[in-house]
Amino acid sequence: MKLLVCCAGAALLLSVSLSLVLSPTSHAADNPQAWLERMSSAMSLMSYQGTFIYIADERMETMRITHVVDEQGSRERLVSVSGPHREVIRDESGLKWISAEADSVMADPVVSWPMFLQQSVRGLPGTSAHYQFKLGDQKRIAERTAQRLDIIPADQYRYGYSLWLESGSGLLLQWQLNDQEGAELAKLVFTELKMGSEVDLNELKKSASTKMQQVASGLPVGAAKAVSESAPWQAQWLPPGFHMTANRAPGQSPENSFQHQVYSDGIASVSLYVEPLQSSSGLGLGMHQLGTSHVFCRKVGDALVTVVGDVPASTVEKIAQSVNHN
Repeated sequence: MKLLVCCAGAALLLSVSLSLVLSPTSHAADNPQAWLERMSSAMSLMSYQGTFIYIADERMETMRITHVVDEQGSRERLVSVSGPHREVIRDESGLKWISAEADSVMADPVVSWPMFLQQSVRGLPGTSAHYQFKLGDQKRIAERTAQRLDIIPADQYRYGYSLWLESGSGLLLQWQLNDQEGAELAKLVFTELKMGSEVDLNELKKSASTKMQQVASGLPVGAAKAVSESAPWQAQWLPPGFHMTANRAPGQSPENSFQHQVYSDGIASVSLYVEPLQSSSGLGLGMHQLGTSHVFCRKVGDALVTVVGDVPASTVEKIAQSVNHN
């Protein structure tokens, strides 16, 4: 739970992560699968930089992102423009969250994939029994023509998405999270965007005035290691189509043990955290909401089980209630 409490201020930054496309594909104009393939194939190939607005829970924040791919690899920096100063930085050393509010930083060298809608669109399948993919109308966003692509859930266990892709490149210009009835839960829209050689590499640098201090959390920085699916804690129930995509633990003594698993259907993801129960653990037992994410915490013996994800509250609770020690 300490991990979630320390990360609560970064939930917005880490839940908005980006995936883009590189070049037009034949028949993409009337083929949702072609648009998805273009997006997923260009995640790590395109350099871009822009300012966007994120709206959720009657809150609006302005942020700026720089994503660069060059001979040094893939690097990203996401920084708040409005409100308290926050940054998320990803490079070859891993991912760091910096907050002026907490005067702190959370670093995790294991988590190194791109941010910004990444959990929403990473590994999008061309076809799925659990979603319907539908192309919509075009509109203008950030002075560019954008094609709408809706991802509609087939059941009550997951949310849907609406994506607007730049018609020439496939770049994601707007993203919207929708509930099971199609009502908007959150929206992200670019107001200004640069690509390729227009990107200013200086914006990758961490703010010089930012003091970095590691956040205390249940996951020791640098200590995590991958583990097999035979880990002691498992979710016994998952929505149809979900399967384990990550499973790691620090490999320390039992009293300091920590386990983190990720389950995904290729679009939606939920995380399972298991750590020693402590009387000061932050959110408390039961259901909570952090932005568009639902969080459910329960005690199992001397352990605290926490499940969090951008899925309906009932899905998070049902997964959490099924977790036990094998």
